[in-house]
Amino acid sequence: MLIYGFDEELDTGYRRYELPYENYDDFCKVSDPVVLGTTPLSSTWKPLSVFWIDDRAPEHYAVPSNKYGDISCFWDFYGCPILSQRAVDILRPVLTDKVEFLPLLCDDPNVFALMKVLNIYDYRDVLNEEYSTIVWRPRTKKMIEEGIPRSFEYSGDHILIFKENVIEDQLIFKIQQCGNPDTFVTQQFVDIITQNNLTGGRFERIYPPMTEELRQQAYEKAMRKRKGRK
Repeated sequence: MLIYGFDEELDTGYRRYELPYENYDDFCKVSDPVVLGTTPLSSTWKPLSVFWIDDRAPEHYAVPSNKYGDISCFWDFYGCPILSQRAVDILRPVLTDKVEFLPLLCDDPNVFALMKVLNIYDYRDVLNEEYSTIVWRPRTKKMIEEGIPRSFEYSGDHILIFKENVIEDQLIFKIQQCGNPDTFVTQQFVDIITQNNLTGGRFERIYPPMTEELRQQAYEKAMRKRKGRK
């Protein structure tokens, strides 16, 4: 069984989007429910307006984003990618109750909806703690007093060992305490993306852990891919 971290391509030429500043109050109201909430929002959702980032601030990014992707980065809701209508039409039948697609408003015709993952687990339910490397982020006294939960991030030096019997049929899921990657997917999800030529998604193999040789091969392949886009 293969599990990948899934996110949107950054600094590789695909368009990125964010909320207009005047909509920031709307963002604050829905941020946590969108990113980590397990309750569906479709029945009460009011479409948010978004804009192409580089249209306003192109100098902020190393690589101008002028290519349309089926999977695009939503800067304000990282981990909730923006999808084209084609991507939604392909993914909706196979992801059923694991995600929901929330409509957006944008002058860009490629922007259709953001994808909110509903399938969220506590780390103890999906990870074998004894064999996993879980490095918790430090919390200040104020964070503890305010009830901000602890969280961890995955890096190439860490090992996450999953309980395969729990997530073997899940396709896509999040771990409540994991801040990076925001979203995990199985090989079946990756196959759906690649077989349908959906562009803009990036996958990093996390489980089973790669050997040093495989890590180097993956790094070299990524560098060749990136150079080919310049």
